[in-house]
Amino acid sequence: MTPTAVTVGTFDGVHMGHLHLLGRLEREARSRGLEPLAVTFARHPLSTLRPGAEPPMLAPRPPRLPLRACVLDFDRDMAAMDSRSFIAMLRERLGARLLVTGFNNRLGSDGPADAARYAAEGRAEGVEVITAEPLTLPGGTVPSSSAIRRALSEGDTVLAASMLGRPYSLEGVTAPGKQNGRRLGFPTLNLHTDPRRMLPATGVYAGRVHIGGDTDTYPAVINVGPNPTLGDSNPVTVEAHAIDAALPPDMYGVEATFSFGRRLRGERRFGSLDELRGAIAADIAAARAVSADGRRS
Repeated sequence: MTPTAVTVGTFDGVHMGHLHLLGRLEREARSRGLEPLAVTFARHPLSTLRPGAEPPMLAPRPPRLPLRACVLDFDRDMAAMDSRSFIAMLRERLGARLLVTGFNNRLGSDGPADAARYAAEGRAEGVEVITAEPLTLPGGTVPSSSAIRRALSEGDTVLAASMLGRPYSLEGVTAPGKQNGRRLGFPTLNLHTDPRRMLPATGVYAGRVHIGGDTDTYPAVINVGPNPTLGDSNPVTVEAHAIDAALPPDMYGVEATFSFGRRLRGERRFGSLDELRGAIAADIAAARAVSADGRRS
């Protein structure tokens, strides 16, 4: 079995803090002649520990990581392991000789512990344990999956992007909607995404749309919400109007990605369809300006 240096996490969203930890793992592994290995889980551990309490996902699972990964099934047996037993499992199953933990990692069923206890338990099992320092971004932000979810819930997609290192995106398949956008003169693509995914706060966003295997992306206005002007008790939908792109009006069943830029405004109920039509035109102008600023920067 190849000796490894491992780190363990859910890696939801694979944000800047995760990349910082993985970079530390690679450096420590290289200095010891070990193979770096990221250990993650097929589903969020809370889905086993407290079903229904798991947070909305920032990205599909399992995560796509920039180095070799091992995806474990976090089942009841694993949930029952204390921290020392978990470290022993990493050594026995994965050849771990080094464990690099994040600054806020929790290992095992026996509750949180400090780095010194994990290090002592590792020594007892023949595994060196070191704790990586947190990444602090300019302005003092420490990126974490929970902080990104909080930013998205407030519509602060700019802050979320700074922690992710890229715009927040939703992937899915285009599907027919009620054709309201087309009747208003602004046809939209409706995205059916995994219902477990985190949606940004309702409102209108500048963004970009990527369609299927197309290499191009298109500037867009993205709406998240129930479209209250068009009726009561509508479900929350995610739809985008691609700006200056002549996309087929019946583009259904196609894989698409919506990437969120700056939030332009909150969801509003307008007094008439003409008022809504004018607001959409203003949103498009604002999104076009955001796209132009992005190209210049």
